[in-house]
Amino acid sequence: MVVAIMKGYTIFVIILMLLYTARHFYFTIVRLLGRQRLYYNDILTDRMKSISVLIPMHNEEQVLSNVLDSLLKCEYDRDRLEIIPINDNSTDRTREMLDEYHRKYEFIRPLHRDCPDRGKPVGLNDAMKLAKGEIIIVFDADYRPARNMLKQIALGFEDPQVGAVMGRVIPYNTNTNMLTRLINLERSGGYQVDQQARYNLKTIPQYGGTVGGFRKDFLLETGGFNPKVLAEDTELTYRLFTNGWKVVYANSAECYEESPEDSIWVRSIASYGHWSRILHSMLWIFAVLFPITVFISAFVGYHILKKALQPIYTISDMAKEISFSVNLSKRIETSNTHDEFSYLSDAFNSMIAKLEKSFEKEKQFTSDAAHELRTPISVIQSHCEYCLDELKLTDSVREEIEIIYKKTTYIGQLVSQLLTISRTDKHSFKPQKEEVDLTLLIESVIEELQQKAAYKNISLLFEYIPQNESYIIQGDTMLLMRMIYNLIENAINYGINGGCVWVNLIKNQENTDIIIKDNGIGIEKEHLDKIWNRFYRVDKSRSAGEGFGLGLSMVRFIVDIHGGSIAVKSKPGYGTTFTVSL
Repeated sequence: MVVAIMKGYTIFVIILMLLYTARHFYFTIVRLLGRQRLYYNDILTDRMKSISVLIPMHNEEQVLSNVLDSLLKCEYDRDRLEIIPINDNSTDRTREMLDEYHRKYEFIRPLHRDCPDRGKPVGLNDAMKLAKGEIIIVFDADYRPARNMLKQIALGFEDPQVGAVMGRVIPYNTNTNMLTRLINLERSGGYQVDQQARYNLKTIPQYGGTVGGFRKDFLLETGGFNPKVLAEDTELTYRLFTNGWKVVYANSAECYEESPEDSIWVRSIASYGHWSRILHSMLWIFAVLFPITVFISAFVGYHILKKALQPIYTISDMAKEISFSVNLSKRIETSNTHDEFSYLSDAFNSMIAKLEKSFEKEKQFTSDAAHELRTPISVIQSHCEYCLDELKLTDSVREEIEIIYKKTTYIGQLVSQLLTISRTDKHSFKPQKEEVDLTLLIESVIEELQQKAAYKNISLLFEYIPQNESYIIQGDTMLLMRMIYNLIENAINYGINGGCVWVNLIKNQENTDIIIKDNGIGIEKEHLDKIWNRFYRVDKSRSAGEGFGLGLSMVRFIVDIHGGSIAVKSKPGYGTTFTVSL
């Protein structure tokens, strides 16, 4: 029976330890990799809440000046600040020193307690009855708050749901010895990991009893601090939670402390000196074994994970390839393993197949619709031409027919481009490549667009450096002409009156760059990635209704089938530059 009880107790302890370890591991991962929840630093106000700083003291003549001088340097409205040092039955010069501070600074109001009921909870209760501030902030006598700490604590209470705010304690004598390093490690883990992780996960951080603030009215209404409770900070945290208040953690509210250096004992076991030697030995062992363990674990873990995640990498690479090339005919090779990755591959292939089918239907519809529209558009154009050429019309009627003819021509051009797009696929379309002289091609396009540019008072300038070898490339003449035409026309459409369009040819070692630059209205940054989409126009009103939103889509298509690249730079109000590399 006893053995069974001990066995059960051992299992319970092990499970409890594992759960506690898992909790700390989870908190560490959240703090390391998770999205860090920010404190209320975005609150702007010039009317901070009134605060009362309570500092319990007992024989603190050696350190009290440090905490008071640090508080005096804090950036906070002194009209809304009071400091109440609680002198709890001190027998040294604490009383005299506090009275001297009071004579210099009226808002430092010491509370001298010479009664038999000593202790921090009782002293805090007495001080709260005298405090005038809405918010109570508690410090230990050996603490040194940072200049902005009071403000950082007070900011949290601008949220009416916040009942307490917890700051962060940082030892300033960390490098003294092993003990101070261990204390610093405990402080870092407790605040920077545990407290911040709780705040990230929107659970309730631990109010630590010091270096933090709480609402005075709440604590007085709930009976103040209970002197019979050993962990009054934990009890206060529980009380806040059960009454619907939030506790927040302010990592930026920093307070500094002097950690114990040598006057500490492990109760009933041994002195710090004995344990220091043991800890130094353990540290050296850890310093040697830890890197080796990490290296071996990392090496083995890397290869295991690499092999295990290989199917995911395959699916990811295929998805990127399809996204980049827009080739929906590709599929992931599946195996007969019937595992999760096989099911995922099948699902991915099924999705791509449906997308391909839908895309083909859309493409066929576009082609059919455009083809069916060509005939009625041509008939309308013919009738308009007949009326304008053969009939005697009044000016108003002629004007209306001219509008019909112009709009019909516009629609006809749109239909023509739709047909071109629907019949071309950069994976199946084979351009008729031949030797193309880019200088002659650009000059012919400029000549064709000269009248349109002159109508908007825009100058077209073509510049290139003559070389021994001409600017000849292998490409489809008609398609390249369409590409250059669309880019220059786009620059004219979005140019300004009296502006200029520059066309430059630059011969590089590997390719030839065609640069088309204007000083027009430019393109906003958020639109740059969308201008290649079909039917997308940045601002229809700015181009006087010109274009269909297909020109740049066609340009991108022509560049892709020639194995080139295109880049765009633009600044609103200064112009746009397109660079095509072939």
